[in-house]
Amino acid sequence: MSPPSRSQDSQGYVCGRESDIDWNGYYYNGNNGLTLVLTALQWWRDLISNGGDDDKNVAEWECAVDDVLWVIENMKISLQ
Repeated sequence: MSPPSRSQDSQGYVCGRESDIDWNGYYYNGNNGLTLVLTALQWWRDLISNGGDDDKNVAEWECAVDDVLWVIENMKISLQ
């Protein structure tokens, strides 16, 4: 789901935020693309709230939310 130019660290987390990514190959029409991403984030947060609410879990979730926001903002910019 991520462009090859976005590198990952040893744990598989995306750690690159290059501004020159070509997002055109990632625009697909469909009913549930973004909805599935947002739903997954909500499920993850629900799991954290129901017993896994330690600092590491919350920090990882916040990092994922921040990354999704960054991707959406950059895809929007590339459409302009």
